[in-house]
Amino acid sequence: MDIEELAIQYLRADGKDAGLKERLKDAIGPDALDALLEEISLSESAGSLEIAVPSVSGLTAGGSGLGCRGAGDSIIHRLIASLLPTSGLTIAPKDMDDSGAFPLGDGHMVASVDGIHSRLSRFPFLAGFHAARAALRDVMVMGADPLAMTSDVHIANDGDVGSVFDLVAGIGAVSELTGVPVAGGSTLRIGGDMVLGTRLTGSVGAVGYADDLMARSGIQVGDALLMTAGRGGGTIATTAIYNGLPEVVGRTLNIDFHRDISSVRGHFGTIHAMVDVTNGGIRGDALDLVDGRDIDIHLDPEALRRCVDPTVLGMLDGLGIDHMGVSTDSILMAVPMEAVDLVSEAILTGGGTAHVVGTVGQGGGHVLLGDERKRVEPSFREEPYTPLKRVVALGTPDLSEIEEALAQAAAGSAEKKRRIVEEVRNADR
Repeated sequence: MDIEELAIQYLRADGKDAGLKERLKDAIGPDALDALLEEISLSESAGSLEIAVPSVSGLTAGGSGLGCRGAGDSIIHRLIASLLPTSGLTIAPKDMDDSGAFPLGDGHMVASVDGIHSRLSRFPFLAGFHAARAALRDVMVMGADPLAMTSDVHIANDGDVGSVFDLVAGIGAVSELTGVPVAGGSTLRIGGDMVLGTRLTGSVGAVGYADDLMARSGIQVGDALLMTAGRGGGTIATTAIYNGLPEVVGRTLNIDFHRDISSVRGHFGTIHAMVDVTNGGIRGDALDLVDGRDIDIHLDPEALRRCVDPTVLGMLDGLGIDHMGVSTDSILMAVPMEAVDLVSEAILTGGGTAHVVGTVGQGGGHVLLGDERKRVEPSFREEPYTPLKRVVALGTPDLSEIEEALAQAAAGSAEKKRRIVEEVRNADR
């Protein structure tokens, strides 16, 4: 419950909503309410500061698809990237790769950050464990040796501090299993005194060093697409929990990605590109790979099924969830045809398995499925994998209207940034 937002609503109703006032009193008490109303009234003066007035898109996070790993989310991420400078970066946010990178010495520093799965807030150890895996995986698929992690934990005012310990312990478990230390972090309350409840959120960052990068842009016509077997992570754990199948959660407690990527480290000079299958599943990641490039990807649906852990696949099939539309945490590699056996053998020797799931051909930026070459189209959201998601995911909004509204809001933020940068620079002269 966001007490501050409710208090703002009460003031905007000119104090005439008696029911809302009683609700606020019950939540924080009359004395605290009086102090809060005074704070908010005084804060209204900040409206005279242009930088304090947020840009408005007219779209909510849910309505725009933010975080839903689909077409709406892609639009938002590209607009976010447009607000950030790229000077000095080898791989910038605009490149939409798994991590960013900048030159250092004879190689590159690589950095990434991943937030916890929001539905795992109630299960903090799992939340920390899977966020840490995701951050390390994003660094490693770029060809980097992970060097350290950081953590950021936020908990609402009424949350039990034990949840913070559990989340950090989950991160620590991955740290111990991979040998990558946690160098530092931050722990705060969500909204200070103003957000009541027990909601927990946070993120894990990771940095690494790469002699040579394996960016998505390295994919080439003629490559085979080799995919490792995946048992899933935060998404699969969430699917299992919220569909009453907790026995599947244990399948996700692994560091397979670390084993498989480490197994092919000696072939980094051969592998053209590497990504983890997380961005709305292979459907989303394959579309990202062809975006803006003169290539087509041809996928083999049966081979793709062989790259999902049988227990996890059985759960998804039983629930009617398309495995191509959810994160399986497999590693997808673009490999020259002549090197497929060599790389596959390295993965097998390391204890993993991999299958050729497709090929890369000349084309117009399409993903084609099966012998009939059915074109895979972007969806507004990832495959709905909980009962609630199956309800709220119904319908596809007009993407052109969403993009226009978001672009206007982003343009307002960009102009604000330009003016402030100019003012600060001039003030320093």
